[in-house]
Amino acid sequence: MKYNTTEYIKDSFEGIDYIFRFAGFTKRLITRIIYKLIMAKFIDYRKLISNVWDNLPSALIYFYLLIVTFIFVFFYSERGSGFRIIALTTGSMQPSIPIGSLVVSEKTNDYKEGDIVTFFEKNPATGIAYRRTLTHRLVQKSEKEGKVSYITKGDANDVPDPNFLSEDEILGEVVRIFPFIGYYPILVKTPPGFLVFIVIPVTYLILKEIIYLRHSFVAKY
Repeated sequence: MKYNTTEYIKDSFEGIDYIFRFAGFTKRLITRIIYKLIMAKFIDYRKLISNVWDNLPSALIYFYLLIVTFIFVFFYSERGSGFRIIALTTGSMQPSIPIGSLVVSEKTNDYKEGDIVTFFEKNPATGIAYRRTLTHRLVQKSEKEGKVSYITKGDANDVPDPNFLSEDEILGEVVRIFPFIGYYPILVKTPPGFLVFIVIPVTYLILKEIIYLRHSFVAKY
């Protein structure tokens, strides 16, 4: 293909145009950087740090209350997928599960000897289940007339639990153990713990919001 003079001049001008475009972009970028550096000199860093410091407690409390809400939503409800969160208050499963641990159990269809499971405690005399949960180990499996049942026992207990446990009565198998975190929901359910961990932080946020609204109203009028 023959490259004539007209095309050469045209391409040359396009190349020059690209150079000027790049130069213009570079100029705008440098101007913006210089502007930022100049404006940075006028920033009151003490005031900025003071504002951040003043709002830091509120931000931390909001984050804390968000975590608390998340924990209790899962703690007091069973998800559709079968997860359940329970705080252990006894030492029947020590040393496998320390007192005050938070355990997560999941409903499955395949239980075997050695699994740690969660279930409702039964009255030894009547066999009627309480609403209090236990987390013990399956130590023996038996099958009679096509129905499977288990004997459970706490690792720290000398004798097994008095009642048999059917598969339908198992709330779930323990899949996660968080040592000592269970003390928190246990403490929050007590009056002093609820006061310290819930009432005081919420009251602080409410009072601070009232003070802020009052100052805003005074400054406006």
